[in-house]
Amino acid sequence: MPRWERTIDIAAPADRVWQVLSDVPRWPDWTDSIETVEGMRASPGVGAEAVVKARGQASARWRVTEWNPGHNFTWVTSVRGTKTIGEHAIEPLDAGHSRVTLAIETQGFAAAIFKPLISKGITTNLEMEANGLKARSEAA
Repeated sequence: MPRWERTIDIAAPADRVWQVLSDVPRWPDWTDSIETVEGMRASPGVGAEAVVKARGQASARWRVTEWNPGHNFTWVTSVRGTKTIGEHAIEPLDAGHSRVTLAIETQGFAAAIFKPLISKGITTNLEMEANGLKARSEAA
């Protein structure tokens, strides 16, 4: 199963990072990796769905499968026999800082075959998301 991960330290407390991260409809405001988010409210919870258009990708319907306020959430999408899992985790550090890990994992027959073709785009999007989350969370 191909997996990509990006971890970043953020000079903001975990509750502030969660406030930004969990407001999924506003992602296009702070990361160039997401062009549009349709059909999801802020802090959605398990079972919530949204149609997301990521940079370089077709629109896909994502469904939240795990939602732990202040800590993490996971969502999944399936497109043409490939399941993609997006993970977002916040770890509080000392002195009001946080560490965030963002991950994408693909499963299914086509996942390994297409890894060389999609790896650069996923890596770039994770980098943009991490840097955008850091900038928005650290802003006053």
